[in-house]
Amino acid sequence: MLQGIRDRAHGWIAWIIIVLIVIPFALWGIQKYLGVDPNVPVAKVNGDEIPLSEFQRAYQRTQAALAGRDPGPARDEILKSATVDSLIEERLLGQFTEAEGLRISDEQVAHAIDRNPAFKTAGAFSQTQYNRFLARNGYSPGAFEETLRRNLLQEQLSSGFVRAAIATDREVGRLRSLQAQRRTFSEVVIDPGDAAEVPAPEVSEAEIRQYFDSHRAEFVTKERVKLAYLRMARDDLAKGVEVDDDALHNLYENRIASFRTPEQRRVRHILVAVGKKDDPSAVAAARAKIAGIRSKILAGADFGALAKETSDDPGSAKKSGDLGFIAHGLMDPAFEQAAFSLDKGVLSDPIRSAFGFHLIEVTDIRPGHTKTFEEARPDLEQEYRRQQAEQRYYDQAEQLSNLVFEQPDNLDVAAETLGLAIETSPWLTKEGIAGDPLFSNQKVLSASFSPDVEAEGNNSEPLEVDGPALVVVRVAEKRPSAQQSFEEVKEAIGRRLERKAAERAAAEIGKRLLARLRAGEAPDAVVKGAHLSWAKAKQVSRSDFSIPEPVRLALFRMKKPGPEQSEYDAAVDGKGNFRILRLLAVESPPVEAHPADRNTVKNARRALARLEGQEDYRAMLATLRNGADVTVFSDRF
Repeated sequence: MLQGIRDRAHGWIAWIIIVLIVIPFALWGIQKYLGVDPNVPVAKVNGDEIPLSEFQRAYQRTQAALAGRDPGPARDEILKSATVDSLIEERLLGQFTEAEGLRISDEQVAHAIDRNPAFKTAGAFSQTQYNRFLARNGYSPGAFEETLRRNLLQEQLSSGFVRAAIATDREVGRLRSLQAQRRTFSEVVIDPGDAAEVPAPEVSEAEIRQYFDSHRAEFVTKERVKLAYLRMARDDLAKGVEVDDDALHNLYENRIASFRTPEQRRVRHILVAVGKKDDPSAVAAARAKIAGIRSKILAGADFGALAKETSDDPGSAKKSGDLGFIAHGLMDPAFEQAAFSLDKGVLSDPIRSAFGFHLIEVTDIRPGHTKTFEEARPDLEQEYRRQQAEQRYYDQAEQLSNLVFEQPDNLDVAAETLGLAIETSPWLTKEGIAGDPLFSNQKVLSASFSPDVEAEGNNSEPLEVDGPALVVVRVAEKRPSAQQSFEEVKEAIGRRLERKAAERAAAEIGKRLLARLRAGEAPDAVVKGAHLSWAKAKQVSRSDFSIPEPVRLALFRMKKPGPEQSEYDAAVDGKGNFRILRLLAVESPPVEAHPADRNTVKNARRALARLEGQEDYRAMLATLRNGADVTVFSDRF
């Protein structure tokens, strides 16, 4: 038969067949080979199309914001829908602001770009970093600036709603009263792992196999990479700085004030207070009093005892008049002049200051001292190295950025040019290594598993980490995620299923007890029959984080119990324990019982107003969307 077809595949019949085949390819099939048109819309908003390419860029940014975590198939769909919704809101806001005549100036856009840390190297704006960002995200400068302009306008609009919101005194008072509320409760905890409370369940191998077959995606080894990386740290650069004696001497001369320790004097005083504007009779009385005290001291009376008895300076009086060591510039000028002109142990004449009349005695003197160049040399060398290293760091940061961008497939050129060593990391997952300052750094992990570095095999951009230091990473080796075998995970699945079965059994026991308690049975008898007991009652607040969050939320959702009554509810804590809650009392003190300072009230008012403003903003968005013609093409993303 095939030979017959071949024999007849000539002439006009053959051409008709070819045309019939070519037309579907031209209209449909070739698109499969060339890929999806990036300009095809994923949504329309009042006739304004959102192209697939814009969605893809936004989706990639959303994934990057999740620090490279794999959302899984179900969450991935949610993420895509959320990205489209965000773009629709952006279009709606753009149309609204356009209609209202709201604008963002070119100067505002330029300022936002200049201050963006993603476009900086070693703290300064880098054109190279900016260009690389645009290339990596598929933006032209104009397209990015237009997107930024829309985002700034959206921020301005939302912040306007927040600033316009007002929280009344009554609302703030109610909020503070609720925040101060305390609840007294007792509980019964049913632990699924306690065989005395919950019978241990048995799980068959068939159940384990069934779970494995239906949850294979859970039993996949994580993707891992081993990195080659360069690290350029300011402190490392400082170690290579050669010290120049002439430069050290110049630094010493410029910094000599910091090496000078001024003279300090320990003084004690007695004050007879009188103001500058007091009438002459009050001044005369104060002068006579201080003169009398001085006469007593000269006659042999104890200075400290008289200070405690007669001084009007309460702070120093209880210390026998002692003010400790003072330096120039700390005290009233008249007081200071007298203190630094007295010899040790000599009693001053009465000294008039802005506070009154003083008697002053110097009890100890620490002479001033200026470190010599040799004494200051260790500090000078450290400062010189730091300055030089900082300058080199900023100079080489831009060079490093250019080198790893121009040679994206290796680190060799950058390492050789800048004298850096190429180091190798341990095997890493997206979670990194807990406690490791470099490989727990989210910037490093996000870059390492980004499409540009992990999939395309390019160098990362220089990443600023603690030090300060810059790190550039590239993937040296990678191991994709792999399906684990049934035998590898059989034991772990068995334990998991046993625990889940025990948790279900604990919940069933707890629900039966809860139903009896709510029916009015005696609480002690109910739990005693189940070989359980109520914990000692305790009082908690909304901010008591020693209570598991599900328990705390359940407690503060329960209605207030009546006199001599209790309310009952239940919650499962983070460990799977079923906890029966018995609410005994609710205490909501009036705001007046807990007076707050001005800042506390101000912060509460601001927080409440912010929430109300955000709600108003979301309501405005909902109104815009309800009144708009929106079409979403969900099959295109």
